[in-house]
Amino acid sequence: MSDGKQKLHEAMAAAIGGAPPRTEVAAEEATGGPSPKDVAFFEDAAELRGPGPGAVADPDSPPPAADRGGGAAKGPLPADRAGLFDAVRGAIGDDAPANAALERLLSAGRLHEGKLLPHLGTFARTPRNPALLLEAGIEPELLLGQVIRHVDNPLRVQQGRGRGTCGAGVMEYLLLRRDPAELVRLVDGITRQEREVTLRSGKKLVMPRSAISRDESGRVDLDRLFQSAIMNHASAMSWLFDYDNPDDDDTFWAAMRGDSQMAVYGFTSLFQAILGVPFTSVTTLSRPGDEVAGLVARAAARGEKVPVILQFNSYHWCSVEWLEAGKDGKPASIVLRNPWGRDDGGDKPPRVALPEGGGRVRMTYTDFAKNVFGATIRS
Repeated sequence: MSDGKQKLHEAMAAAIGGAPPRTEVAAEEATGGPSPKDVAFFEDAAELRGPGPGAVADPDSPPPAADRGGGAAKGPLPADRAGLFDAVRGAIGDDAPANAALERLLSAGRLHEGKLLPHLGTFARTPRNPALLLEAGIEPELLLGQVIRHVDNPLRVQQGRGRGTCGAGVMEYLLLRRDPAELVRLVDGITRQEREVTLRSGKKLVMPRSAISRDESGRVDLDRLFQSAIMNHASAMSWLFDYDNPDDDDTFWAAMRGDSQMAVYGFTSLFQAILGVPFTSVTTLSRPGDEVAGLVARAAARGEKVPVILQFNSYHWCSVEWLEAGKDGKPASIVLRNPWGRDDGGDKPPRVALPEGGGRVRMTYTDFAKNVFGATIRS
């Protein structure tokens, strides 16, 4: 990471205050010897933890018009599914944004068939790990509401400030797009007592305990918890070290400890373990950039959303949303989604923000080919 980006992250983190203001109290008369009320009396005072950051501001964010399906309503739910729907609605209580998102899923016909509603029903009826509430104040209905809102609008996903979790954010986003029911099942598993779930490949996905405490990254709880589980298995050094979210400061040394950043092979390995289908890593280390860009373009032309690494100020994961062809039928531009959750455009690499926001930007195909480093492609 460049010095400028590091300073920006530090400034943003310093501007956020998580603890409430202290209440002034009258000073007590000093005594002759130390007492438990003296600060220096405790030898471990430096290790004591104060109240951490609270929940981040999370305004309602329905999907933009570009993402809303135009299909006709499918009518009332079958009786067995109506009961599941009522259970989910009852579990989220008076969370208005979550209720609105649930109604949008219903009206779009996304709950009438498939595993999404059954997995949401299981999530609603299953106790969460008590540490979520006791250590971080994360109530079960809050987490369920965040899951429902993410399923309704995946553009809510953010990697967080000062965290090297762009790859994990892209994987979370693409799973929501490709198989939202599976994301619900995975989040259900990692937030239970055991903090683990079995993937389709048979491997275990484990959420590290250090993910539970809230941080100053600006992410909602769901993003922090799920991305930490992803990083625990796909960071560059995950084969040797567990991932610790508090130690992820998006630096080289954090990456060496397994606490930041994700290489192409780590992304590809875990992505195919989650989805149960084969993927291949391609990079400019072994192929020309225009060849890598061509493989991505062909996948995007098939309607696939493709995870890619681009050269920003440093290597950065994004997802290709769709390909735009010119009048000659050849690739003219690429629309990408930046896991920052917001991208106003820029010149490194050259890109222009789309009106709907959510991290979507447009880049000419020529600039894409110049700046692409690698991708994970369906085999």
